[in-house]
Amino acid sequence: MATEKSELWQQVKERGIVPPRPFVSYTVKELQDLLGEPLAVPSEDFSEEDLATAREALAELEAEEWAELPQTAPLPAPTAPPVPQAPPAPARPAAPRPPLTQEQALHQLEAQVAAAARAKALHEGMGFDWKGIRVPVQDKGADRAGLTHAVPDGQPIRVDTSGRIWFRDEVPKPAVPRARMTRKNRYVDSGVKQEITYLPNGQIDDIYEVAGDQHKELTVTTTLPSWQVGHYRDPRFPFSVHAYNGESGFDFQEIVNYFGGLDLVPRSIKTLYVGNQLCYQISTARETIEAQYSALRRN
Repeated sequence: MATEKSELWQQVKERGIVPPRPFVSYTVKELQDLLGEPLAVPSEDFSEEDLATAREALAELEAEEWAELPQTAPLPAPTAPPVPQAPPAPARPAAPRPPLTQEQALHQLEAQVAAAARAKALHEGMGFDWKGIRVPVQDKGADRAGLTHAVPDGQPIRVDTSGRIWFRDEVPKPAVPRARMTRKNRYVDSGVKQEITYLPNGQIDDIYEVAGDQHKELTVTTTLPSWQVGHYRDPRFPFSVHAYNGESGFDFQEIVNYFGGLDLVPRSIKTLYVGNQLCYQISTARETIEAQYSALRRN
């Protein structure tokens, strides 16, 4: 009866392995290790000539097999996959331009009026834009004081054909009495009520009045003067001009701001009243500024 050792020995013989020792000197474990080794081919059975002949025959066989294969076009060289292009960034909307200040809008209006005056293109009927408001060109101003009293200070009301920008029309006192303009202001009066505070002993500490809870509508009517001082900007002068009844002078506050303070205004610049407006004389202000400029040039 065949044993496991004899079966392993038979497998060794079938695989062509030549054991170096006899059957009785092997154990089952050694035969299993022997079967796990690669096939041992004795070198003495093959010569160098036989190995060279076998290599040549194998090379010829491979060449014939490659010749029988169909000829195909060479594969294209691998190309790099296209790089995905990032979508263009959305264009940012332009930042809104800040609105012009009143002084910047006034300088822009002065430049437009001066350019039109140099081109002799100023005529009645045309107009200029000032912060969304149309400023008409007309020579005749208001004939009654207070007609333009509701216009805010610093807002031009018209431009004459000489290039002067008017903020308030000059209206002389009428020779005969005329009805005056009135200004009405309406407001809600809440009234007053008394509040009393007491000391800890119950005595009155203080009594004072606070706004009440009434809602009474009242109207205050103010009668305006029958005349008013004109106020305009002339492109020939760097300061605003007040004019009334043949007198004119530079705006008081603009001269103070120009020199940097009331105490820094030179004494050579004289003051005068134009109507009821305190102003600086145009002649003395011009002479003083020109003298200071000439001194700076000499130094």
